[in-house]
Amino acid sequence: MFDNLKDYLLKRFIPLVLWVTDDPSSFFVTLLLCITPFLLLTVVLSWKLRKAIKVSFISHIKV
Repeated sequence: MFDNLKDYLLKRFIPLVLWVTDDPSSFFVTLLLCITPFLLLTVVLSWKLRKAIKVSFISHIKV
């Protein structure tokens, strides 16, 4: 079972490495395009969490 998995991963990994070595700028642009939505989601969720903590802190001080 692991031999098949190893062969599969090698078949997928080698073209990726070749692509990175042949055209690194295209690879990094693609990588940034894939990661950007997750970074934006992280920013929004962090901002909402900060607001919730601030409200909780203010209500805790008033009581």
